[in-house]
Amino acid sequence: MYKKLIVLLTLVFATSMVSADAAKHRALAEEMLEVSKASSVLDNMSQQVNVMFAQTVQQMNLPQERQAEAEKYQQRLNAIMKEELSWEKLKGQFADVYVDVFNEQELKELVEFYKSPLGQKLIIKMPQLMQESMGLAQKQMQAIIPKIKALSQEMQAELYQQPNG
Repeated sequence: MYKKLIVLLTLVFATSMVSADAAKHRALAEEMLEVSKASSVLDNMSQQVNVMFAQTVQQMNLPQERQAEAEKYQQRLNAIMKEELSWEKLKGQFADVYVDVFNEQELKELVEFYKSPLGQKLIIKMPQLMQESMGLAQKQMQAIIPKIKALSQEMQAELYQQPNG
């Protein structure tokens, strides 16, 4: 009986230690998200979607009297983005990802980095870096698209060719 009690207490203690470690790990993930201003990623994404929507509406060349109707759709889009991409709704999911990808020590180091002057500068400059990087990638893709189309046409010609014989 005494041995069973010791085993049971050991299991309870081990379980509580694992639970405490998991809570500490998650707290570090949440701190990392806070100091890295991860919520601003969602704000930037919402802004980009709004800009793309506005550009789409502009390309429609709607008559002036229809602009107000288009504005209603822009407002509906804003409501959807606010609801579906809210930080409060997604924060836990972001924390889960960081807990899965980084161990506690790595999260501690990331928190230290993002609290540093260089880490703060990276946070501030990241939107510009991403925008310029995307521009470079798009420019490169424009050069590649004709090659991809030619390859696709060659493949279709070969694959749809009637077999000889």
